Parts: sequence; C-alpha cells; structure tokens
Amino acid sequence: MAGSAKPSIRRFKSGRQLNMQKVFLINSRGIKIAGLLDLPEKKSRYPLVLCLHGFGKGTKEENEKITKILNPQGIATFRIDFHGTGESGSTREEKTLSGFLDDAKTALEFVWSLPRLNKRKVGIYGHSMGATTAILLASQDQRISTVVAATPSIKSDQVLANLYDPKDLAQAKKRGYVELRKNGERKKLHYRFFEDAAKYDITQEAQKISYKFLVIGTTTDTIVPYKQIKNFCEHVSNAQLMTLFHSAHNLKEEWQKVAREIGIWFKNWAE
Repeated sequence: MAGSAKPSIRRFKSGRQLNMQKVFLINSRGIKIAGLLDLPEKKSRYPLVLCLHGFGKGTKEENEKITKILNPQGIATFRIDFHGTGESGSTREEKTLSGFLDDAKTALEFVWSLPRLNKRKVGIYGHSMGATTAILLASQDQRISTVVAATPSIKSDQVLANLYDPKDLAQAKKRGYVELRKNGERKKLHYRFFEDAAKYDITQEAQKISYKFLVIGTTTDTIVPYKQIKNFCEHVSNAQLMTLFHSAHNLKEEWQKVAREIGIWFKNWAE
C-alpha cells in the first residue's frame, strides 16, 4: 500500500528535534498520495492526528503549523496532500469530495499500521474541504476518536460554485467543466465535482459521530457562510462551536487564539 522515503530529522523553531518521514501511498483508485509523518521523540506509544488541508493549498502550506502545536505535546501528526495537490498524483481539475475521502481513508489505513501507535487515540484535524472530509471519515470509521473541523464547507458544491463566474458555471454541465472564476482567474474544475459533492448530506453524516467534536467558524468568512456552520452545529448535538469574529476563511487574523484552543482540545483528548 505504501512506500516511504528515508527518514530524516526535522528541526522546528522551538528547538525540538522531531522524526519526520516522507511517505507515498496508493489510494483505491491507483493514485499516489504524498504524506509527512512527524513522530515525537522519546515516547513509546503515541496518539496521532491526521491533518487534512483545504481544497486549494497543500499540506506544507496549511498543516505544518498544526504539527508545531501538537508534536511538543507528544502527539504525532500525519499530513497528506490530497490528490491533485502538492506531491500527490492526479490534477487539480480531477478533484472530488469522494476522492478526498478516499485519500483520507488510505492515510488512516497507513496510520493504523504504525507499530507504536496508540490505537485508542487517533484524531483528525481538517480545514475547509479538509474539515468536511474529516467529518465524513469520522462518521464512517469508529477508529477516529476526536475531530477538530475548522471552517468546514457544509455544502461543498455551493461553496465552490460561488467562486466561479455565473455565466461560465451555467455552461459547465453541458461543457463538462468550469474555468473562469469571479476574480478573473482561470482554474479548471470538472463539473463532476459539483455532482459528487451534492450527494453528501454533511449534517446527517455528522449526526453519526458519537463523541463531542470541535467546529470552528468565523462570522467574517466570505467563502463558507457562517450561518451554514451555525445551523450545522444547531442540528448536530455533539458539535461544539467556537466562533471567531475577525478572521477570514484561513483564520490568519486570529490564529494565535485558534492555535491555543486546538492545542488544548487535543491535549485533553490525548491524556
């Protein structure tokens, strides 16, 4: 299932030394999925958090900061690039939510095979589309015992459609793809993304999660409407909402606050 590069030592700004290993997996569709496994030192058995990035950026841009929060607490992380992103195979226009879920399942199978893993303590952190994927995976696999979902796209088809020029989108079904965004950028995406994403009722799936999990939303998000996240949490009893008031979708403006809460959440879970 997986091949791995030679392990290397990675040094963070905190001065701690961590074991980092680059891993290449093959998902069920035969596509290469790249990942970075960071293990805390001097710990016989470790909890682990699977980190899932959003639709656009890869794991290096988004999830290295999560590793910096969790590794000093003795928590391992496995950060993957979804298909069509970073060092993984496929192309951007081939992305689908079902494909992301398949990538995450592939990553979980690899994680489960690690010899020093504490199998009672496997969690997920996801941002945006990665958060949506995290919720779906947790609803389907009881090996996951906690989730932090940052600005999840509850209605992924609508969220992506809102980024594209309405005239271009109107022709997409017949043409087979969208390309022109409202900001003038050309980013091709096959129409089947929208058809596939529309199949998922994220709220209904999340109701299957049997433990409390953290959802982060921001009232000033221009990509995922806050009202979607608030409505989601109102209908999912185990979803615990953290609301921000001054952050964009990437949470940059209040990241220190977010990082503190993420650290506390996973620390309490890991103990």
